[in-house]
Amino acid sequence: AAIAVVLGAALGTAAGECFRRLDEAHDIEDSAFFVFTLVLAVAVLGLVNLAHGDGILAVYVAGLAYNRQVGSSIYEQEREVDEGINRVLVLPLFLLLGVLLPWAAWRDLGWPVVTFTVGVLVLRRLPVVLAMRPLLGLGWSSAAFYGWFGPMGAAALFFATLAHEEHAAAEVVWPVTALVVASSTLVHGATSAPLRMLYERVEGARGDG
Repeated sequence: AAIAVVLGAALGTAAGECFRRLDEAHDIEDSAFFVFTLVLAVAVLGLVNLAHGDGILAVYVAGLAYNRQVGSSIYEQEREVDEGINRVLVLPLFLLLGVLLPWAAWRDLGWPVVTFTVGVLVLRRLPVVLAMRPLLGLGWSSAAFYGWFGPMGAAALFFATLAHEEHAAAEVVWPVTALVVASSTLVHGATSAPLRMLYERVEGARGDG
């Protein structure tokens, strides 16, 4: 873990500083933002794996360090590109998830896995954000809104398949994770529009008052 953190932080900081200087000198096109980030992720993953470290952790740390170095304007432009790429890459992933849903395993696991899924959706993020509300400077409605929307997605599926491949005893991980991700996709997707409208109404009424 130490190797992953050190290398990830160093590579992410160096890449972020390089990218920021290129942007300030107008030596890089907007279309290169996503490509640069993707190359960074692949490079960090490869180098840390060669050093026998945790490549996924290193990529995460590199992303944090990279984000601290680049300016907010660069981040906004990257986010616009990233949202477009997500639509192209993530939608097929969830289509594949729908095809591979382990219905038989869910039936065998029974109600305990349903209880676990409800617990994850309700307790994984919401209580933490509500508890940290004073530190974050959020009102109750904002804390509840931000705390509720923490959907499980591609990363959870990746780690579940990785655990299933590396540890035979972890065969239960895949059906449990698949149920949590599928439930998160349905629940958070179904509540996004009505809760956003409710949040805007509450915040608007507070502003008018």
